[in-house]
Amino acid sequence: MGVFNRLFNKKSVNAVENEYFIDLIKFKCNNTALGEQPTLKEHFCESFDENGCFDDKFNGVELGLSHRSLDYVFVSLKTFNGKFFVNGTDLPIGIDSCEKDIIKLFGVPYWRDEDENEVILFYEDGHIELQFEFPKKATLAFITMMKSPILEDPEHRKSYKVTKPWPPNTKIQIQNFK
Repeated sequence: MGVFNRLFNKKSVNAVENEYFIDLIKFKCNNTALGEQPTLKEHFCESFDENGCFDDKFNGVELGLSHRSLDYVFVSLKTFNGKFFVNGTDLPIGIDSCEKDIIKLFGVPYWRDEDENEVILFYEDGHIELQFEFPKKATLAFITMMKSPILEDPEHRKSYKVTKPWPPNTKIQIQNFK
């Protein structure tokens, strides 16, 4: 750890190639599901900073803890080193995926937010939220999987102009995938 990191108690992430396996239906990063405590088997287990954040920019993944349990997984597809899958089968999702590709796989989202800068598709499943972000209304750039949904908060629903009732009675499922 460098002097700056020691002074500010930040854990550094060396440029090491770590592959991530993200299950978008079981809501897992490698072997740890949202709401579970990472085990020592996970390469990231002891890499969280004092705020419960592990930022592996080199591999395009940020993980966050809440009360020692995995709270969110944020993936930047530009640098992502890993795979998305369902029940052990690779999902055809990547930086070239467009909004129609995601809707074809996951169905109509609970909410779609659009402004001049981006489109965000929100999929809800109980206390789990999946977000697919398309900057400049182009191709997929970010995926967020979280245990504490943003849209659970009435103020956030208001800011996103959500008109549908909460909580939704939806389940995240793969629609058209073999």
